[in-house]
Amino acid sequence: MNLTVRHGVAALARRTWATAQQTSHLLAHLEWWRAYYHFVRPHVSLRVALVQPRERGGKLVVQRYRQRTPARAAGRTNRRWTAQDVLCYPLPPIPE
Repeated sequence: MNLTVRHGVAALARRTWATAQQTSHLLAHLEWWRAYYHFVRPHVSLRVALVQPRERGGKLVVQRYRQRTPARAAGRTNRRWTAQDVLCYPLPPIPE
């Protein structure tokens, strides 16, 4: 998991000039990446085998697996989110 986080957050990889100047910026970037990792990005290890072919646009599509995100596999959501869904989701205020 450590390497996955370092690949997702450039400030932790130490290979760019875009280092986090403030801790709050780094924490915000980590939270955005965490939401993307759990709600948007499908994981190969969590896929589910399909019994029947799926239909898309009136055509049967040969698809053996349904991709899932960790949040969907845990039952926290019923669909794969888009990046826009994550960015537009209303959040509670952060206590300081």
